[in-house]
Amino acid sequence: MTVNYKKTLFITALVIFQIAFCAENYAQKARGEKAVKATAKIFYKKYLPLFGYPSVASLRRLRPFLSGSLYSSIKYERERMKLWSAKNPGEKPPVIEDLFVCDHYEPPARFRTGIAEITPPRDAAVTVYFDYFEKGKMLATCQTKLVFIRSNGRWLLDNIVFEKGADLRTLLAREDYETLPG
Repeated sequence: MTVNYKKTLFITALVIFQIAFCAENYAQKARGEKAVKATAKIFYKKYLPLFGYPSVASLRRLRPFLSGSLYSSIKYERERMKLWSAKNPGEKPPVIEDLFVCDHYEPPARFRTGIAEITPPRDAAVTVYFDYFEKGKMLATCQTKLVFIRSNGRWLLDNIVFEKGADLRTLLAREDYETLPG
C-alpha cells in the first residue's frame, strides 16, 4: 500500500467513526428529551387534580417525581408553616398557595410541554405552558421551566423557574419565613 492510500483509508475511517458517533449522540439526546418531557407530563397529570399546597398525602404521591433535596425542602416548608400557624392563629401563612404552576391561585384548564433541553451528564429542563380559560375563551397563558436531574436512571424534578418572582428552590430556602423573595 502506498502512503497516500493509507492516509486516505485512515481519514475515511475517522470520518465514518465521527458520523457514527454524532448520530448516536443525536439519537441519545432525542431519547433523553422525549423521556424528560414525558416525565413532566406525567408529573402534571398526577399533580393538577391535587392543585394547591401539597398536603402530606399528596406530597407522598408526588415523591417519586421529586429530587431528594426538593422533597426535603417542601417538607421543611410544611414544618415552618405549621410552626408559624401555631404562633399566628387565624392568619394565612406566607406560602399557602400552589407551588408547581405559575398562577399560584387558580389551576390551569390545560398544560402543554414545550422545548426540552438536556445538559449532560444529568441535567435537563422542560418549558411547560399553562392555559387559563374563562367562559370558553383563553384568558391567559403562562410558562414555567422545570429543572430535572437524572438519578438512578430516572428524571426527577429539582426546581421550577417561574416567569415572575423567585424560583421554587429560592422560595423554599428563604431564611426569613415571613419575607418572600422577589
